[in-house]
Amino acid sequence: MRELTALYADLAVWLVARWEALAPFVAFIGIGAVLGVVTLLIRYLRIPDIQFYIRRQARLRERFGRRRQMRARISRMPV
Repeated sequence: MRELTALYADLAVWLVARWEALAPFVAFIGIGAVLGVVTLLIRYLRIPDIQFYIRRQARLRERFGRRRQMRARISRMPV
């Protein structure tokens, strides 16, 4: 029984050591996947509010450049 317990303990230590090494890569892949899915949802489901916001920001950027875009964004912020 002690050998089995020691085997499980060794296995747990090995898994934790491997996870600590791989955790950053797994986190980056997970974040990338979430951002990709959100981007696809916005693009293909045509969520109106977000699409409107993106188009409005593009129009402001074309007309006035970045500084005016920031001013327009701040002036329309809800109170």
